[in-house]
Amino acid sequence: MSSTATQSDRTARPSSWTYEAARVVSTLALRIFYRRIATVQGQHLPSGGPVVIAANHPNYIIDALALGTRTHRQLHFVAKGALLDRYPVVSRFLRAAGVLPVFRQGERPAAGGATARASANLESFGRCADLLEENGVICMFAEGQSHPERQVREVRTGTARIVLEAEARNDYRLGVQVVPAGLYFPDVDRFFSDGAVAFGPPIDTAPYLAQHADDPHEAVRAFTAEIQLRLRDLALHVPDPAWAACVEQVADFAGGWPESTPDAATRLRLTREVSAALQAFQAADPAAAARFRRSTDLLWMAADAWQRHGGDRSQVPTRLQDAATLPLASFGFLFNMPPYLLLRLWIALFVHSREKRAFLKVVLGAPLFLGWYTLAARYMARRRLLGPPGLMPVALAVAGPVMGFVGLRMRVHRRRWLDAWRPRSSGADAAREAEISLERTALLTTLAPWLPASANGVRPDGLNARGAEIRGDAAE
Repeated sequence: MSSTATQSDRTARPSSWTYEAARVVSTLALRIFYRRIATVQGQHLPSGGPVVIAANHPNYIIDALALGTRTHRQLHFVAKGALLDRYPVVSRFLRAAGVLPVFRQGERPAAGGATARASANLESFGRCADLLEENGVICMFAEGQSHPERQVREVRTGTARIVLEAEARNDYRLGVQVVPAGLYFPDVDRFFSDGAVAFGPPIDTAPYLAQHADDPHEAVRAFTAEIQLRLRDLALHVPDPAWAACVEQVADFAGGWPESTPDAATRLRLTREVSAALQAFQAADPAAAARFRRSTDLLWMAADAWQRHGGDRSQVPTRLQDAATLPLASFGFLFNMPPYLLLRLWIALFVHSREKRAFLKVVLGAPLFLGWYTLAARYMARRRLLGPPGLMPVALAVAGPVMGFVGLRMRVHRRRWLDAWRPRSSGADAAREAEISLERTALLTTLAPWLPASANGVRPDGLNARGAEIRGDAAE
């Protein structure tokens, strides 16, 4: 840690009203779109004093919303200069919310060239130092750009420069705490999925402060390498993208899938440990590791098919539930289809990077659906359909989203709904379940020499209680 010992006693910089309003809206939007975004080790984020958060960047602007809703302190995000320079209305709002522009190599302000870019960056770096001197919090997406790959790319030097230059301006006694943050979204753009934000202990800056006084360039390089190492320990980092799917599959098996699905925080821990284990496996025996990957993929497809069409579901309750909700779900699905198709069409035509889809769904979805409900209410009110005109806007405002959620569940679980009405043999389902469980155990046993005990969600063999019972029954 840096030289200041009483960071928690130092007051936090107050938030602007623009930022507070944006945080309220962001919190509501994230709770609607995502089922849950878990905070892991949130105690590492200081409640006072100057702080720099260094994070990875897998999910575009959603990353900023997720981080901003983890703490009541205002985060001053350092963003691409083009985002603030080319769109006047957006720029005014972002600057009011405390966002600071930085121009990367090859970018330049709307007015001016390389000299203007350097001047703008110097001004932004100076403003960062001012904020840290005022006990503010700066958030840096250290990779410099958003990407959906399951890895932490090369970290830019900007984070280290901001910290070390601010400390140098204050004779290395400012006491900035640098907190790494790993963001993880198993399905970045899927509605009602999970996410996790994991904070690590503050990085010990003392060696780099001492080095910076003698050799600033080398200190920035070494500190940047330390930030990258810490982020790769916190976030999911799969060095070879070809193994990313295998890492996710094995992590789910270790968490007990298909009998149960681990939450995003548990899955983040499992994927990190599985990724490290597979790297060690590859180094020890590349041919066996390749066979392991093929076997994992085949077992995954078999387990997915069983999870969709089998399981120990009771047919009578499921059929009663289907019969009760199918009419409402069908109407809700059809009623919400026009704005849904418009949103899908817009994204298909104009959005080519996956990490931007979730943000655009959040931003465009609300006005599209609200506009559709308003048009439908006005039409029904004019036609005097379904009761007095004054009741229609209220009724649709309440019933529209409810019907939409029910319809969405029908679409997501349509295979389960159809399967509940398909005759099947419970004995065959149980046998297939036991077979999958045994194959999963064998797969995890193969990787066990490189897996820590904590890599298995509930039991050392990677099985939850249900899986253990099945394995015991099969053995008998």
